[in-house]
Parts: sequence; structure tokens; C-alpha cells
Amino acid sequence: MVEISGHHFTTDTGAVPPAIAFAPAAGYLIGACLQVVPHELGHLVVALVLRLPVRGAAIGRLRIGPVAPSKALGGCIALDVDRLPPRALPLRMILFALGGPLSGLLCATAAAAVAMDPAASLAARNLSAAVACAAAAVQIWNLLPLKSSTGGRLDGLNVVLWLTAPSAQWAQLQHLRAVAELRRTMPTSPVELADFPSLERLRCGLRDPHPQSAVRALRLLYRSLPIDALLNPVDDDTWSPEAATQARLAAPTILEFARRADIPKELRADAAGAFAQVLAMVCAYEDIVADAPPLSENLAQATDLAEFAWQMRPGWLPNQSTLGLIRLFQRRPADTRALLINISTGQGKDNEDRARAYSIRGLAELDLGNAALAERLAELASAEAPHEYLSRVLTDELAAGSRGQDQVGGTA
Repeated sequence: MVEISGHHFTTDTGAVPPAIAFAPAAGYLIGACLQVVPHELGHLVVALVLRLPVRGAAIGRLRIGPVAPSKALGGCIALDVDRLPPRALPLRMILFALGGPLSGLLCATAAAAVAMDPAASLAARNLSAAVACAAAAVQIWNLLPLKSSTGGRLDGLNVVLWLTAPSAQWAQLQHLRAVAELRRTMPTSPVELADFPSLERLRCGLRDPHPQSAVRALRLLYRSLPIDALLNPVDDDTWSPEAATQARLAAPTILEFARRADIPKELRADAAGAFAQVLAMVCAYEDIVADAPPLSENLAQATDLAEFAWQMRPGWLPNQSTLGLIRLFQRRPADTRALLINISTGQGKDNEDRARAYSIRGLAELDLGNAALAERLAELASAEAPHEYLSRVLTDELAAGSRGQDQVGGTA
């Protein structure tokens, strides 16, 4: 004997007809799988009634409009964040979130009414009872304040967040708007880089909660900045003050990116090290050309990034060189010498890395009064990369016979 929702279904002969036997299983399957249709229709109806801009809809692999297909048998109603009205938005978003589960519960109630109708057949009642149980369970689950298995939010969590922290939710919508603009305008070839979006949108991209999107924004930032020209300016014509300013503005966001636990360690270390190196070289170039010490804010940003990169990859020669150059600006040439005491064993990328390290060590030795050792280091730097910028600075310093007090790193 089998009992479903309080109903016994057996025949006088004791045999169970197939239609009755499989009704509960079919009901649970229908209730669990097809509940997505009334659920998403509920969201859609509420959005249209409240005049929330709908961008698209998806149920499983079926989709309408520019929205990604849902995984498995899920669904979604995507709102256009660019056109969301700020007026009474928290209340609208709460009602929008509740529309799906309430619509599903109405359908579950209708199925329960059929299950309790004595005029209906036994198979129909058991089928409806199973549909009602499964649909109600799924909708009640959606009302829990939890995250979904795909990383999104259940409707209950959206309701709680809009009730308790509407300002934070509005700020997140603003962020999503900027990220959406970044993705729409992301160039597909280097030719389009001239028309690439502003630095502010790139910074929003670096803060994207999805790691892949943040990494894409980082790579695009690399491509949009003339990093090689900033690291090794040939002359004043190749120096870009605009790019130097962009590097300074991006530095705090790069440090946030480097501290994210959801990004691979190598990418975070490379980002912190690259921008620390750029900022340190910007300080060096402007100190020499402008004949003034670097701004304390710029030096502080470079220091934060350099020390973070050094902690993540202490054996990486570019990180040692960058931190050594910063120690020169901080009037600590002995620390620079200690960092670069064994340049030949450091892990560098190319000859320019070693030339830069020899040059920085040579500038430190000049500060410490060891001109003969500085000359030897200048020779090693020239042998590695004679046109490297700091190598030329060290050569000019030695040719002049002494370093000026307003040059890189302080007095001898």
C-alpha cells in the first residue's frame, strides 16, 4: 500500500494501475523542474507593473534579449542597470524579488486545491499533491537569505539586503553599471585602444567581483599604458606625463587587486611589482628632470606596492631593484646595498633587469662614498644594457664626479 498526501491508492484486487503508481514521481519531477516557468513569469510581471526596465529573460538554455543562458533548469529576468529609476528603488526591488516565489507559491496552491478536490481522479489528485509539495519546497527555498549554488543570490537574500542596506545595494548597482560599460566598450584589437574607456571604468573593472573580469581589466590596463616608455624613457619626447598620472591614479586600485584572495598569486605579485616599478621610475625621472624630490604621496604609493610585491616574491630581481630604488629616495643607501648585494643570483626577466639592479646598487655606493665600486657596477650595467635609463644616470653621475644633493636618493 502506498500513501501520498494522505490518500491511499489501491484497487479492489490489490493491483496498482500504472497511472496511479507513477503519478507521485511524475508530480515531484514536474513540480521541481517546471516551477521555474511561473517563478520567472512572476518576476517579469512585477517588473512590468513597477516599470523596471527589463533587458532580457532566460529559462534554461532558452533566452530572450542580451542575457546569458541559465545553467541547468534555472532562469533569470535581467534588469537594465543603466535605466533603473532611483525613485523608490528599494521597495521596487523588494517587490521584484518577491514576485517570483509568490507566483510559484500561487501555482503550488492551485495544485494543492486540485489534490483536495474529491471530484478529481485518484491519479490526478496524487499527481497534483506531488506537484504542490515539490513546487512549494522550491519556492520556500528561494525565500531563504542564502547564496545560490552558482554564486548568485536567492530572492530571500536580495530582499534582506534591500531592507537592511539599500545604500550598499545602490552602490553595487552603480558599480555593475560601470562594469557593464567596460565590457561593452572593451576593445578587440590594439587599434581600438585609442578609443578605450576612461581610467575610472578600468578601476571599476579591477574591482569586479568576478576574478576573470578583473584580470581582463588588468591586462587591458597594461596594454593602455606605455609601460616600457615609463620604465626606460629614451628622452623627453618619449616621456608621457599623462601616462605617469594614470599610473599614479591606478596605484591604489592595483594594491586592492593585489590583496584579493580570489586572484592567482602570480598575477597579483606581477601587478604589484610592475606598478611599483613604474611608480619608482616615475619618481626617479621627475626628480632628475624637474630637479625636485618626488612627491611624498607618489613615494608612499610606490613603497606600499613595492613592499607588498617583495613579500610575495622576495627572490625576484625586479622587486629587489624597485625596493632598493625606493630606499634611495628614503635616504637609506645601506638598505639598498643589502637588497642588491648578490645581483647575479637574483631571478630577473632580461638584461635590462640586471642593468637596472647594477645601476641602483651603483647609485647607493656613490651615496656611501664608494666611487670605485660604483664605477665597476656602472661597467656591469653598461655591459648588460647600455641604454637603460638608470645606467645612463649612473654614468652621468660618475662623469660629473659627484652626485647632486637633489638627484636620486640623496647625498653621498
